[in-house]
Amino acid sequence: MLDLDATLVTCHFGGHARRNEFHVGRTLLLSNGGTVNIDTPSTWSSQARDLLTKDLGVDLKALEATVKSDAYAPYSLRTATLFTAERWGRDQLVAKEPAESWASYVTKLPMSEASRAALVRLRTTTEDFYPGLTDAQKKEILARTPYETYLREKIGLDDDALETVKRSTNGLWGVNVDHVAAADAWATGQPGFDGLGLTDDPWPGAGFTPLMQLKETPEDGNFYFPEGNAAIARLLVSKLVPDAFDVRRPDWREIVTAKADYSTLDKPGNRVRIRLSSTVFDVRNHGRNGVTVTYSNSGRSYRVKAKGAVMACWNSVSSYVVPELPAEQVTAMRYGVKVPLVYARVALKDWRPFAAARVSRVSTPPASSAASACRRSPRSATSPCRTGPNCPPWSP
Repeated sequence: MLDLDATLVTCHFGGHARRNEFHVGRTLLLSNGGTVNIDTPSTWSSQARDLLTKDLGVDLKALEATVKSDAYAPYSLRTATLFTAERWGRDQLVAKEPAESWASYVTKLPMSEASRAALVRLRTTTEDFYPGLTDAQKKEILARTPYETYLREKIGLDDDALETVKRSTNGLWGVNVDHVAAADAWATGQPGFDGLGLTDDPWPGAGFTPLMQLKETPEDGNFYFPEGNAAIARLLVSKLVPDAFDVRRPDWREIVTAKADYSTLDKPGNRVRIRLSSTVFDVRNHGRNGVTVTYSNSGRSYRVKAKGAVMACWNSVSSYVVPELPAEQVTAMRYGVKVPLVYARVALKDWRPFAAARVSRVSTPPASSAASACRRSPRSATSPCRTGPNCPPWSP
């Protein structure tokens, strides 16, 4: 950890690693409000891994052992798709049984036999659509081919079949299959590529996330806290401000239920002060005199001086906040544009209607409104969730 005196000016600690707290009766329920898991730590720098496992003391294997991937198994809960009357003539909820074959499942879908056959082909094909080409040549083609084009021309999906999968890439990219390269779709586990015999070797133009997923090793497990990566942000705060929580310097297990005392974060005597609810809008260099940082808080503007400033935010934001950047750099920093991608979390007081319907997840094609209707993080030892008459009888 850095040994320094500093003031962190921010809207809230955690950034995208936030958490949601729900109080249902006397029960506290936690959910991620941003990033979910510790993703592919084998690809991290040694400094980043040491920060997580040594400085913060997170035991990844022990953390993974708290995740119950089979939490729904005792209840045989299914995923389901709601075909609406506006598009399909009548409202119809179609569920897929846990071990049901695709050939059986598609017979329940409100579409033609040709559309159903195409969806089965999508999920089961082992055909090599590029015979005689090398791995690199296949990837070169896939990198230049939208996934939708691949689905139509190689798999044979028509409009109805495509309607059920066209937004399957939304959760990762925020755009439909027509704006994602087929190569990236393959690398992130989208269906339809099993017969191509592709290797994990990278290719020109590959996206960062696809490449990271291809680099996964056996050490990259299912690592996440009940509230997602907010636990890591809270651990960092506990190191920077030792009195920030009711448990002094909580470990990775204790941080989940530790209560933050926000009044301690910006005390004058702290070596590190965290100033929340503050939006920085101007940062300027003053040569040997350091920098000035101007921010707003509660409707008023303030300016502070410092020896230096670290812009720990999205680089595009820095291009607006730091006016002295070269024009060429500003243009480059603004090239990337964020896609609005909204995940909403709500707490349900009664789980039993979903258990009766044996449904845990419902999506509506186009799957822009996919929802985990009865989703509880499959936790065990570290979960602060409690059970009750209206809660699933799963062990906390």
